Amino acid sequence: MAVLKKIRSRWLSQAPPPGDYPILADNVVSLAADPRYDIRPLSISQLDECWRLDQRCFVDGEAYSRDTFEYLLTAPEGRRHLAKRLMLRVEEGFRRRNIRMVRLEVRSLNVSAQELYLCLGYTVTQRLPKYYSNGGDGLLMVKSLA
Repeated sequence: MAVLKKIRSRWLSQAPPPGDYPILADNVVSLAADPRYDIRPLSISQLDECWRLDQRCFVDGEAYSRDTFEYLLTAPEGRRHLAKRLMLRVEEGFRRRNIRMVRLEVRSLNVSAQELYLCLGYTVTQRLPKYYSNGGDGLLMVKSLA
């Protein structure tokens, strides 16, 4: 945790000055001055920039390490629906053991994971206020395997 705080404070000290962004009324910063976006795969040369953004966005030890970022970017098995395949395999194992109901918890802000679980037939049954150590809410999702 202390390492993350040092890295985060070092990165913030190198951040561009506030004057580099257009300021709107009430000190709201506009980062969308040009609404056109260019979407393309992340390259290894952009790794550090992406990692620094992740450090800034995810606090309390939830950000990925730089090594994890590099692994995810360069791993040959990346971006091939691995999470879906793993979930299906786990459910297959549950069925062989006669388990008929699966429940899982997911962060309320983790929309991509929720979409995966919904696609696999899970249903949100309950909101879990302050479920995570940083105070973030969770969602309880269940699926019948019968």
